[in-house]
Amino acid sequence: MQKPPLALLGCLLTAATLSAQTEVVLPSALATTMGSTANRIPHARHETKYQQVFLGSEIVGGASFVMTGLSLREDEQFVGSAGTYDYTIRIGPTTKDHTNLTADFAGNFSGPATTVFSGQFSLPASGGTGGVNSWLFTIPFSTEYTHPAGANLLVEWINSSTTSASSFLDFCFGDPGCTTASCFAFDPNATTATSVFLDRGLVMRFTGHPPQSPPPCFETDLGTALAMGDDQTVARPLGFSFPYVGGSTTDVGICSNGFVWLDGVQTSNDFSNSVAEFLGSVQPQPRIAACWRDFNPFATGSDDVYLKLFPDRAVITWHNVVRFNGTVPMTVQLQMLADGSFYVFFDANFDLTGGTAAEGRSLIGIKCGTGVVADPGNTDYSAALPISTATSTVYEFFGNSANFDLRGRCIRFAPNAGGGYDVSFRTDCGGSSAPYGVGCPAATPVSMTTDAPPNLGSTFNWNVTNVPATTTAAAIMLGVGTAAVNLDFLGYIGCSSYTTMDLAMALPFTPPTATLAGTVPINPQILGMSLHSQAVIVANGVDVTTSNGVTLVFGKL
Repeated sequence: MQKPPLALLGCLLTAATLSAQTEVVLPSALATTMGSTANRIPHARHETKYQQVFLGSEIVGGASFVMTGLSLREDEQFVGSAGTYDYTIRIGPTTKDHTNLTADFAGNFSGPATTVFSGQFSLPASGGTGGVNSWLFTIPFSTEYTHPAGANLLVEWINSSTTSASSFLDFCFGDPGCTTASCFAFDPNATTATSVFLDRGLVMRFTGHPPQSPPPCFETDLGTALAMGDDQTVARPLGFSFPYVGGSTTDVGICSNGFVWLDGVQTSNDFSNSVAEFLGSVQPQPRIAACWRDFNPFATGSDDVYLKLFPDRAVITWHNVVRFNGTVPMTVQLQMLADGSFYVFFDANFDLTGGTAAEGRSLIGIKCGTGVVADPGNTDYSAALPISTATSTVYEFFGNSANFDLRGRCIRFAPNAGGGYDVSFRTDCGGSSAPYGVGCPAATPVSMTTDAPPNLGSTFNWNVTNVPATTTAAAIMLGVGTAAVNLDFLGYIGCSSYTTMDLAMALPFTPPTATLAGTVPINPQILGMSLHSQAVIVANGVDVTTSNGVTLVFGKL
């Protein structure tokens, strides 16, 4: 694959990073005080199904939070013995709170629950000498749970063992700030609780971190070419768990025809898309359609499909591929994040025209669940976004026409509290320009600005003022990096060089102004990259003055 020339741009390689681990104690009022009693549920010598609700407003101020583990605090008065238990822990959103939790286990969830732990766990003995910092044990989640902003939290804890040993845990029972409620039954398969307790429950500590930062609008490090042929699917591990509504996967099946199976097992490589097939009429597995259409990466003029793996992000790029029997190279990129969100980017020359009906159709969206799902109807992304869906399937279908209106756009899909997806255009991918430094001479400094954002396929002007009347030559210096070199030692008092000066372009001038038009190429690989510029003026053939610098960041709205 070809990379942008150094003389044109510098590449700002960014990676999504996670904030440091955060601990959240719930109910929050019990973070610094012990509950008034103790309890041994959900491991009280019985098989048990236990649920407890917490207020979303007490979880990092109501913001979204990625949970990675759960701790319980031992009681400071009672001694308990150790034991090994078979646990299944599920977490999900709820509209219930500490005043209205019901006995309906399934009905207490308002959206799909995530199984964060399932297996044996060795519970240590409680010593009866605990305090607010005596967390008896921590269960690390095998699958992270991203809690939606603003939603209340429901924890379901199933104990399917009958071990007689049990430790005592800190429990609030109508204490001030005990904004929680719980229910349970001594049956791990129960559908209805036998007891419901309002304003009482265990004190829990959740370990986690804020959701991931948005990735680059277009990831320029494409990774490894998959050497894909026409109508081919290859299985690849992600290196992390990708949660979607109703499930999660650590492996994917990447198809040359612009979609990804969310199981790493399905091998279908269907090129002829349709809404019915997307909904599961032929292949019932869940999938993401970045752009399901009849691509042919093996054709003359095509590049390939690429995969780049980060610790918490997978990037799949159908790079400069043509449709079957087509000639126009197109790029679509899918970025899957460990928090369950994903981003789809289309380059600016995406084309649907020509060919047969099957060769021109495209479908973009996600289908969750196994089997045939109900049709939520076609969504016109350009007209409807942003939206919050109530179903876990959302798509837009394009027929064989020139009406594809997503060129140069980046769409974000993120699971929401209602069991659907929040879908929106990224608005931070537009171009920008920012001045830095100062021009010279100090009395009448040469000043440079731009008149429009540098978006793909657009034009803008570098406008320079205070150009000396005796100017004999002028240029715009472009650099992939910035500099701050004082030029006094050359006799250019008060002037500085602000770029690495990798390329010079002649600047037409008519004192006291000068203007140079710039055209941004339609190349998705330059999205998010920076270019630094500065005007250099020569007067009387020998006197040099310089402007301030201007940093351009290339984008597309």
